[in-house]
This record gives sequence, C-alpha cells and structure tokens, in this order.
Amino acid sequence: MVKKRLKNNNALTLIDLVIAVTILTLFVGLIGELFHSIFYNNVLIRYNTIATYYAVKIAEYTDFISYDKVQNLDNDELKVALKTQYGDSFTEWPDRFDISMKVENYNGGDASKIGIIKIVKIEAKYKVNKTDEAFVIKKIKVKED
Repeated sequence: MVKKRLKNNNALTLIDLVIAVTILTLFVGLIGELFHSIFYNNVLIRYNTIATYYAVKIAEYTDFISYDKVQNLDNDELKVALKTQYGDSFTEWPDRFDISMKVENYNGGDASKIGIIKIVKIEAKYKVNKTDEAFVIKKIKVKED
C-alpha cells in the first residue's frame, strides 16, 4: 500500500504565526522593561551623587564658619552664603535641586548645654521620573571658645 501525502507542511500556518508573535511580544516587553529599569537606576544614582556632593560641601562650609553664623538657610540664601567661600562655580547647582540647611539647638535634656551644640540638617530634594527624592545629612556644630 502506498501512502499519499495530502498536505504539504512547507507553509506558515496561522497557529505558527500567533505563537511567534506572542513569544516576540513577551521578549520585547521584557527587554523594554529591563532597559527602562537600568536607565531609571542610572539617573537615580547620578542625581544622588550630585546631591551627596553638594551636601558634603555645605557640611564642610559649616566647619569654616563660626558657631553663631550657622543658621537656617534656604536654596537661594545658601547660594549667596557659599559664593564667598567657594566662588561662583560651586553655587551653580542644577535648578532641579532644592537644597536647604536647617539648624536646631541641642541640649540632650540638660538645660546647661543650650547654646553649645547645634544639629545641622542639610537636605537636597529633587525629582526623578515624577517621584520626589531627598538626600539628608545631619551634622553637629560645636561652639568653640
């Protein structure tokens, strides 16, 4: 008995096409999400690095000035105050950053320590992909006699 082939399997069927498109869509979506995550983390690291740089420079600035001159400063006031210490190049941080310095007196529960120690909180706020981020450094400033 001779077998006859009724169908030739050389053509692409609709099922093969649907499976190929589904697999391609899954991998493209996965690769796209991977690229997005890598890009987002890269930008977040860059912004955090910039915020750390400026916050550390401002913390070093508080070491140079006297205890009585350490006070609350917002973004614009910090630029003016730092211009005298570091010059124009340092005070030109990107507009996306809002850097502030808040100062509070610390006494540790002992009333006799008021006016000796200040806690300086330097906060750099910025936005990444519509998400608010912040980098905070706290430092102690001690009155020197």
